[in-house]
Amino acid sequence: MCLAAAYAGTADEVGGALLTPLMTAPVVRLLPLDADDLRATGKLARAVDGAISLGHAARAALTYGAHYATVQPGAAAKVLPADWSILELD
Repeated sequence: MCLAAAYAGTADEVGGALLTPLMTAPVVRLLPLDADDLRATGKLARAVDGAISLGHAARAALTYGAHYATVQPGAAAKVLPADWSILELD
């Protein structure tokens, strides 16, 4: 969902092409969404004005104990525990 949202946010094919290497990068993991993930993602997204990609990223961070990197740290802080590692991207 997060990568799909990034593709949707690109202005042109060049932007999309720059995202494509992420799908095969060894440090990037494409995660499946099962029924439990879908429910949890939706509940988290509801807390941040319906932002599905943010809900999915938060669900992944919580499930895998991962750092959360974002350009929207305030939104992430609404759905993650207070002591969670949120890395602000510029």
